[in-house]
Amino acid sequence: MTDATPTDTETKTNSAGRGFLKRLKAGDYGLAMTFWVYSLILPWVISFALQSFGGNLIAGVVFIVGLLYTVFICLPGIWNATKNYNGKYIWAILAKVFVVFMAFGFALMTLSFLLLGGAIIAA
Repeated sequence: MTDATPTDTETKTNSAGRGFLKRLKAGDYGLAMTFWVYSLILPWVISFALQSFGGNLIAGVVFIVGLLYTVFICLPGIWNATKNYNGKYIWAILAKVFVVFMAFGFALMTLSFLLLGGAIIAA
């Protein structure tokens, strides 16, 4: 009878063959790197740089792409990175609380946009 769970070597080999965004979403880069670098610092720097050199259209596109990146790549990546985190337990819990609050905030923002956007378009 064989064990169906992959070994550490198999997991690292499979992980290395995947693209950057898939690995980020899977939490393969660790909690600190996923949270601080890829979810906070990098999007802020890219957004600031593009908005400085572009107009309103570029700012709008950057906002939409950044929002999708955060909701569908970063938040699941942070959540998944907490599963393999070996540091203090409080950091994993705080990261999950952050993900829940961010997801709730994005849901409220989307709902308010749909409600207010529909009212503005109808008027």
